[in-house]
Amino acid sequence: LSSDLRVRPLQVGLWLVESDADWEGQTISANGLVLVSGREVLVVDTPWTEAQAERLLDWIDQETTLPVAYFVVTHAHNDRIGGIAEVHRRGIPTYGYEGTVELALAQQFEAPQHTFVEMEKLAVGDEGVTLLYPGPGHAVDNIVVWFNDRDLLYGGCFIKNLGSKSLGYTGDADLEAWPKSLARLHEVLPEPERVIPGHGAPGGAELIGHTELLLERHSQTAPN
Repeated sequence: LSSDLRVRPLQVGLWLVESDADWEGQTISANGLVLVSGREVLVVDTPWTEAQAERLLDWIDQETTLPVAYFVVTHAHNDRIGGIAEVHRRGIPTYGYEGTVELALAQQFEAPQHTFVEMEKLAVGDEGVTLLYPGPGHAVDNIVVWFNDRDLLYGGCFIKNLGSKSLGYTGDADLEAWPKSLARLHEVLPEPERVIPGHGAPGGAELIGHTELLLERHSQTAPN
């Protein structure tokens, strides 16, 4: 769609959105998703900026001519919520974890309008989608999105890609709680066939195991 925004198909009715931003001298790409089912559209995570969100929403309008019924933000970092003001300008309802509201407002972002505490189930056209707060991890408010009919988990920044050699940015992380939150993920949801991390290449359930391994390595090297 532009030099810093790309959309590519993953499955029938499902697109991966990749948006770029400069971060401390490096170009960082972040993932999002667009689901089209029946006569409705669901989008997970805004790109980094309002301008990128505008281009993405224009593309959805042109590609589908269908309304965006749900726009989900998975936590209050700018690679997830940076374009939310543009989403609201278009009258699109936004969804997120209850704890994201205060964190978003503290960073001068608009907050998601519809919130939940532990789990929220949505009907998007012909498909079921579950929003789950597994507990703190990469951020204290991170959620994941389970696509019931596709055995697909959008893990966001809660899940690391296989190329990750570290946990990345942990300035807002709860490193002690993160492994426990991953354990809850195993308890609540089936094992996914496909996993979309917040950054980097999609994969399978091995991405969850890789995240657990990174956390284990970090705990072994952290000072006492």
